Amino acid sequence: LQFLYFIASPFSSLFNSQNLTKKMMKIAVIASALVATALGEQCPRTSYCCPDALHCLTPTHTSCATNATACGSTETCCPLTKICVTVGDACTPSPVCSKDQYCSPIFDVCASLPSPGVFCEGITCKSPGKVSLCSPLTHLCIDANFSAPCN
Repeated sequence: LQFLYFIASPFSSLFNSQNLTKKMMKIAVIASALVATALGEQCPRTSYCCPDALHCLTPTHTSCATNATACGSTETCCPLTKICVTVGDACTPSPVCSKDQYCSPIFDVCASLPSPGVFCEGITCKSPGKVSLCSPLTHLCIDANFSAPCN
């Protein structure tokens, strides 16, 4: 934001002091969207590109791992994560990730799912013999490959 403030400071006289912060935040959001587009990110940070569905999927807090009809009328069951999702725009999955992984928009790494459809809380999940991360987006345990950035 300091960079954006430097760019916008010559124009600060156009805004009153109360609106300057709001204007700066709007500029930051627009700049973030432009950077994401320039980097090839296709889905908003609130969704992930599913390699099976080839669409941006926004997760819900409903599992469909044991009940394929658990999703609401405007949702579908993601074949990879086994959670109900709302379907967004078409996307192309990261070529870095395998077909059984998705590119985590939070960590920008390929994420594998040791327990699809099983929600977690907190920062980490304990699996037999290892510790996984609890994704703040899907609330599923993920094994993240930090040596292979995908965005």
